[in-house]
Formats: sequence, C-alpha cells, structure tokens
Amino acid sequence: MTMRTHRWCVAIAAALLMAGCGGSGDGGNDKAVALSKEQVRETLPDGEAMPG
Repeated sequence: MTMRTHRWCVAIAAALLMAGCGGSGDGGNDKAVALSKEQVRETLPDGEAMPG
C-alpha cells in the first residue's frame, strides 16, 4: 500500500511541475521576435568550435 501511495504522490508532483512549464516566460507577451544578427552570432557556433 505504501508503494501505491508513493506512486500517486510522484504522479501528482509531476503533473504540478509540468503545469508550471507551459508559460511563454516573457511576461505574457506572446509575440515572436526574430533574432538580430548579433544574437545569431552569439548563439550559433563559429568555425573554430565546429571543425570539419
């Protein structure tokens, strides 16, 4: 019986954690914005990081 209770607690905790992970993270602004050239350079690896 303890194992069954443990499984329910884990399932409820997982559901609560996943419910909090659905937000956009930008304060409610759901508009997509393109990256600037500088942001692309900072994000993508350069030629030295990717040999071959």
